[in-house]
Amino acid sequence: MTLKFILFFSILILISAGINTVQAQNALLTPEKLWELGRITDPQVSPDGKWILYGATWYQLDSNKGKRSLYMTSIATGETILFDKIEDSAHNARWRPDGKRIGYLSDHSGTMQLWEMDIADKQPVRVTFFDMPIHNFSYSPDMKHIAFTIDVEIKKENDLLTGLPKADAMIIDDLMYRHWDKWEDSRYQHVCIAGYADGKIQASFRDIMENEKFDCPTQPFGGPEDITWNPDGSSILYVCKKFTGKEYAMNTNSDIYLYDLSTGKTVNLTDAYEGYDLLPSSSRDGRKIAWLNMPKPGYESDQREIRIYDVETGDDKILTGDFDRDISALCWGSDDRSIYFIASHDGTEQVFKIDPISPDFHRIS
Repeated sequence: MTLKFILFFSILILISAGINTVQAQNALLTPEKLWELGRITDPQVSPDGKWILYGATWYQLDSNKGKRSLYMTSIATGETILFDKIEDSAHNARWRPDGKRIGYLSDHSGTMQLWEMDIADKQPVRVTFFDMPIHNFSYSPDMKHIAFTIDVEIKKENDLLTGLPKADAMIIDDLMYRHWDKWEDSRYQHVCIAGYADGKIQASFRDIMENEKFDCPTQPFGGPEDITWNPDGSSILYVCKKFTGKEYAMNTNSDIYLYDLSTGKTVNLTDAYEGYDLLPSSSRDGRKIAWLNMPKPGYESDQREIRIYDVETGDDKILTGDFDRDISALCWGSDDRSIYFIASHDGTEQVFKIDPISPDFHRIS
């Protein structure tokens, strides 16, 4: 029921904050009052299903700054706890799989690094000391590794700059030189893996996309959801569009790749499909992988469908072929007998449930 809890409590918190603020002022709702509301982000259900961890960004108009604080709310009672020992904004917060600690990213040290907090004493402790900022962090389910992304600079050789080591000009002779408001700067986000043991990180890490001129998360809208572990922590799934130049600009063919930690090999699971493939999610037993697929190549507004891949046989099938709504998120139920997903319905976003064996679905919210 993870997806339902996330949706329900995120909306409940926002509505409650808005109602209390409006009632307290007993006046018109102005832009200034809107900026007094907290922006709820990235809710995460605890491993035992009892708490929701989330961020709330609060803004100060006079200083033109915002700070993202961390909270957790009891699902049963509504009790809310603020982690008030975090000095700076906390991002990308995640429960450690054993539920005893929370990991999050903060630039309190001057660069974005991983910090942890024990649930008992709530005291922040810095975990990583890398030379570069890290993003999109997650724990492996067996707590032996963490995954994260870094920006890697891979410059293009160009004879016109030979002998000019101090030149900072960029010669552009192909697409993409800009994606929306992001300029091409020869830097690419790569997925990396480092060993982890009870709050300690290995000094070195592995770039699983080494020397590749591609980004994960996908640009410009991808995020931590583009990277996910399989249940036993032996492999990792990530989304990437591995094209360059005009071919990258003109197609929508992102794919889902499986990287095996023991062999170091990467396999493209969705090579047969030429549209978007997004949001991979492994079943709890690791036997199946579900993801969102847009069948039509080059069409960014095609309807997203759920596909399921059988890890043992390599076969896959469309699960929602008879479902006539666009799907935006999905997750497996605790017994692998259900997949919960969010889809548009009568001008609203609703939670649905579908059986992966015999694809019967119904709305549950």
